[in-house]
Amino acid sequence: MAAVEQELRQISKSLQMDSGGGLSGTYMSGSISNTTFDRLQKALVASPSTPGGPGDGSSLIPQSLARTLKNVSFKMQNIKLWRNIAKQEAYAMTEEYDQLLDYGTQGGVFTSAMATPAGNDSTFSRVQVPMKYMATAYATDIAIMSTEVIGGSAEALQINNATRYLLRGVERNMFYGDSSLLPSAFDGIKKIVENFASTNGFTNIVIDAGAGPVTPDLLENAAQAIQDNAGEISAGRHSVYMSPIVQSYFSKMWAPAQRYAIDQQALMREGSLNMGTPIGGYNSTYGFLPFTNDIFLNLDRPVQVAIQNAPTVPQSPTATLNTTTAEDPNLATSKWATPPNSSSYGVGYNGGPVTYQIAAVNSYGPSQNSVSTTTVTVGAGESVTVMWNRVTGSNGANYYQIYRSMNGGAFLPLERVADSGSGTTQSFTDENITVAGAFDVFVINHDAEEGVVFKQLLPFFKWPLPIPALARYFAVALIGAPLIYVPSRCVVIKNVQIPNGEIAPVLLT
Repeated sequence: MAAVEQELRQISKSLQMDSGGGLSGTYMSGSISNTTFDRLQKALVASPSTPGGPGDGSSLIPQSLARTLKNVSFKMQNIKLWRNIAKQEAYAMTEEYDQLLDYGTQGGVFTSAMATPAGNDSTFSRVQVPMKYMATAYATDIAIMSTEVIGGSAEALQINNATRYLLRGVERNMFYGDSSLLPSAFDGIKKIVENFASTNGFTNIVIDAGAGPVTPDLLENAAQAIQDNAGEISAGRHSVYMSPIVQSYFSKMWAPAQRYAIDQQALMREGSLNMGTPIGGYNSTYGFLPFTNDIFLNLDRPVQVAIQNAPTVPQSPTATLNTTTAEDPNLATSKWATPPNSSSYGVGYNGGPVTYQIAAVNSYGPSQNSVSTTTVTVGAGESVTVMWNRVTGSNGANYYQIYRSMNGGAFLPLERVADSGSGTTQSFTDENITVAGAFDVFVINHDAEEGVVFKQLLPFFKWPLPIPALARYFAVALIGAPLIYVPSRCVVIKNVQIPNGEIAPVLLT
């Protein structure tokens, strides 16, 4: 079977159908076995539901196995955090472990002869991490299952696609999962680190970029925080995770002249010129921090097509400008600034004309965005209160994603707000503490004894489901949750903004 499938792969690279329904292609100039030819003929006619109809070869395309098949928009090499961290076995639905906070108080160590030394003890925090269920259901049409396709059986391909789909959600939530917003979710790295920092006083492991780009200074501060917390960057177990656009901007900004320096020897030797030098890491005072770009750190985008069982679209959103503490008691903490001109709208903490949209989210996914609020112009000493109708009922919202547009631009994610649980309306006051479209950068410790690990009660597994139609239904599932043994040796750099959206200035000297 493997030999047949390999031969079919080669055929598919050059296969074409002529106007008379015959086969043509560079590979077809050779000879194929009768078995392969029989299987090929069957694949060409056995799937009338695929695009183009029978006989056009479309049934050879794995994505055309059934109309419900999801298009794969990423490859396995895009799943980076999951591949890099250790997977450990869990033994109960709630994992408990001791989190080391300190080896003891900073008291004296000297004593006298024959005296009893002062007592001391390490400080631990008992942590409980509930295991969470993650699953997706797929189906394979009975007729399609009897069709030979490139890449293996139809069901095997569906299982592969279901696993990838689930991995996509796991990878994203490893960073941003938040059980306070979605009770069925686990807490991701950002939530774990921020909670640990605020609870235990480790303020140096959460760094605010101040609505600016990632800089060497920020990375040096992150490295110093890890070193101050008795971490060991020189051991080579840390990595900096960021969105590809954040890494690209860093490369464009860092020594732009050197990035385009001409290698005269290579030019003479090879007769061609290769330009550009990617920045693959930062060499801190305490050790090297390699960069890992992860597409699942890209910004959330509003959904364009309604998702089954997701909440309905929030209704009646409004935006109101606050100019006094009677309207917003926390107005003194607002970070809105007044831009000097229209070209500075939204740069850093600058204000300008802002508009909002709301999406409701539950465990099935987000709704489409609401209609836009009216536009208000905000500046220094002001804030904006956004209000909308709560989404309740059987498919009600667990939380809401707020999107903000500056001066008619794209709607960018601003904040996630938990459903209030009561009343007919809900509100959010935008004081610009975190700018819209902000990225996060994670310095993650991969060490299996002190860093990020994933506890698995059950690793990825396939589970058959009842058959309600002429198709084989199954679920791919995973039960587990991430945890960080020593969160003080991981760092989150938040509120990172790419100036001017996606274009970085490059100055040649």
